[in-house]
Amino acid sequence: MQKILFIAGMVAVLANCVVVDAAEPVFVAERPAEIAATIGFGGMLVTVPYMPTTSAGYADFNAELHKAFTALHEGGVAVVVEIVPGVAPQPLGRIRPYLDHKGIMQGGGGDQTWLPEFDDDFVAFTSAIAGEYGRPQGPVVALTLGGIERADLPRRAELAQLVVQAVEGTEVEVRRVERQFVDVVATLPVRVALNRAVGSSDLVRVYGLDDGADADRALVAAQRFVGGRDFSRLIFAHGVPWVFAFAGLAGDEEDGSLVLVGDMDAVAPGRASSRGIALDGARMRIVAGPYRLYDAMGVSMPMTDGEWPVPLDGRGFYLRGDGTEGSFAALVTAVRAAQIEGVEPLSVVARDMTAAVDRGAVLKLMVGNVLNRPIEGVLKVELGALVVDAPARLRLAPHERQLIEVKIVGGEAVAENIYPLRVEFDTGVDGVAVHEEVMRVNLIGRQTIKVDGKLGDWTEALPQSLGRGVTGWLAYDDTYLYVAAKVRDRIEDPGTLRFADRDDDTFFYPQVSHELDLSQALFKVDRVHKRSANPAHLWRPDGTGRIDGRWENSTKTQAFAIDLTIPDGKPRQVALYIPPGEFDPAGMDIELYDRKRQMSLGRERLETLGKGVYAVYRLAGKVRITLRVHDWHYRARLAGIFFDPADKASGFVGFDRETSGEWFDRYGAEGFYVVGAERIDPPDISLRVPKVIKKVRREWPEGVRRFSYRREPVLPSGDSPGFDNVQIAFNAVPVDTAPVELADYACSDYEYALNKVSKRYGGGTEVWRLLAPGMKRGDFYPRDDAGFGQGVVDGAKLSMQYKNKMRISEAAIPWQEIPAVRALMEAGEPVKFSLRVNYGQVESRELARGRSASRLNEPAFHAIGQPHWANELEFGWQRD
Repeated sequence: MQKILFIAGMVAVLANCVVVDAAEPVFVAERPAEIAATIGFGGMLVTVPYMPTTSAGYADFNAELHKAFTALHEGGVAVVVEIVPGVAPQPLGRIRPYLDHKGIMQGGGGDQTWLPEFDDDFVAFTSAIAGEYGRPQGPVVALTLGGIERADLPRRAELAQLVVQAVEGTEVEVRRVERQFVDVVATLPVRVALNRAVGSSDLVRVYGLDDGADADRALVAAQRFVGGRDFSRLIFAHGVPWVFAFAGLAGDEEDGSLVLVGDMDAVAPGRASSRGIALDGARMRIVAGPYRLYDAMGVSMPMTDGEWPVPLDGRGFYLRGDGTEGSFAALVTAVRAAQIEGVEPLSVVARDMTAAVDRGAVLKLMVGNVLNRPIEGVLKVELGALVVDAPARLRLAPHERQLIEVKIVGGEAVAENIYPLRVEFDTGVDGVAVHEEVMRVNLIGRQTIKVDGKLGDWTEALPQSLGRGVTGWLAYDDTYLYVAAKVRDRIEDPGTLRFADRDDDTFFYPQVSHELDLSQALFKVDRVHKRSANPAHLWRPDGTGRIDGRWENSTKTQAFAIDLTIPDGKPRQVALYIPPGEFDPAGMDIELYDRKRQMSLGRERLETLGKGVYAVYRLAGKVRITLRVHDWHYRARLAGIFFDPADKASGFVGFDRETSGEWFDRYGAEGFYVVGAERIDPPDISLRVPKVIKKVRREWPEGVRRFSYRREPVLPSGDSPGFDNVQIAFNAVPVDTAPVELADYACSDYEYALNKVSKRYGGGTEVWRLLAPGMKRGDFYPRDDAGFGQGVVDGAKLSMQYKNKMRISEAAIPWQEIPAVRALMEAGEPVKFSLRVNYGQVESRELARGRSASRLNEPAFHAIGQPHWANELEFGWQRD
């Protein structure tokens, strides 16, 4: 109800906004009412909580909804409605967070999905929105369902189908929503243009920026110059700058827009295949004409000496014709002919050798002219100590690409299989381009490997370094393709599930669970990092350095406490040090309670931490000090307790915000406890930390499937939560079209996880098929049928060993499992392969990471929320 009231308050100021009739406007997140008058956006996401139509408050709720949507429609604002759980009755009568191993609810968010008995009413609720407020009679163009991520896949699928059912007979679509936060306002034009260029028809992207005048103006400009316009082409298909062209509305050629950016890697790191092009004060000089240049806020930029010098960095700019006949065509012509300065002239994509150095190895270089004019110059190619045969000169037409085959004609192979590449192209007037990269011989050796985790058979195979102590190898024989990886790792992982035997029901709520009475629950946990250079952290008592140590409330409670017993006749000053860190405006309460008289002694609210705060008291008797927060996303905290003499027990003295970590000679004359370091209690004072756990029984309703997750899913790819494993992937099935620049594309067709099985689940290992040709891609969530075909690989072998802080994975994949790879082997054609090493605690490593032949591409591996490098490294086959 709160959000609907907020919307109703803000839409009145939008009624007079002039908004284009956008088929696909730029959708923005809901904005605060006080600044809404300055926003002229064309699309907005509106979150509507589901309220049963039979509830007492539904009539008032619907009246507010009607008021809001009427005003939005009159203002020409297209709306995507995200329906989320609201006040509809739920299992257990409450939100359902994750449970601990004892079945006790932890803190934080959880499943809010309603009881299935309300599904028919949900259809009625949703149908009313689509029918009454859908286009053309209302502002709603699409519906989406949100806030149900903690429910199982079958329940989510049921609800998604109900939304489809609800919009039948209307012009409202069912869409997906992706929220994108733009932290640098100047990049918004590029983010919008890039999304439009590679976007899918069922996805609505909603942009959020920090509040402020510049952010608001940038949203207005994005709507004004791009909103509703279809992406048509890149003006420079293979060059710098990136110039996205958008067609005018309603077929008006003069209404087209260009979005220009020089450094795409600054906006979308790793997404472009042509990366690392040096931009030294780069700019593009566009001569004056019947057009204008605007910055990200829509401000017209001035000319200098009859031209616009556009900086080619990570900022986005708009270019528009002035509306006169032929103005947009003149703009495109001027951009194509503009003088580009300060841009390294050559892009290089290098592909490894796929034959032995002494067996006719060839290094392939795809070179490209990134400028809009011809270039010519001297080419030098160096490849470590190898002798190479490469053209001495190179000439390229504007934006032309050429494939250069650099033959290896001399030199010795190196055991590390590392060959530093340096390509230098000196054009004279257009500057010098330099590309440096470490190349390898990618050759799969022909030999039989004993899969025992000892690596003794791999001495003749060529290593593939992934950096940071990670090395891989490949080999094959008539029966298997072999893969090995050696990984330096300080901590041995205990292993994971045996996914062939996974009991999906264990991931969901049991029949009986418990929640804690938060008004009484007290539980303290330690958070200690031994060393710190932060002056806001306390000195160790021995003066040997600072320590980042603190007590916090546990994830299941919102408070912890300290029980002090101080002689009535000898009061003390007690100073509690609360260190800085993640906090919330709701603050932290420090509550005093007399345990003997069973009465409150007062409460202090601490709302800001600054550089650390001492809460100072003068106390005597039996006192409980409780530190309590008011939400789940931050913690109550305490880093130190200090005792000093006091003349009387007067209670709260005040907050000391100046001393910070410098407690020497200020506090602790009679005793102290620096969390994680030394503790000295005055001999007549008792300090203990109470643990209070009062549980309330909750029972799932009979006849309702227990669809709420009780814990994070465990997935075979090594995600959620992460664990140590190795993933391998092949790109063996040819496709008819080349991948679209910047867009995600399918670059793996076979993929496997090499997993260690925990002793808890029987021990051993498991080779798990994640993907094969013809399979529907899925992550193997519990109770999900997506990814049908995943499973144990019959006939595969896997050994995993850990010794001396080194883990070794060694696997054999039978040829019948990967027939498309076998076909390439038999034909002597290269196969594309990649290797990914996952860790339980740190970022994964990938073979193709940062290589010019690859780029960031989400479908390369099954791995959630982590970058993936495209599976584009080619490997040849040893025939001897």
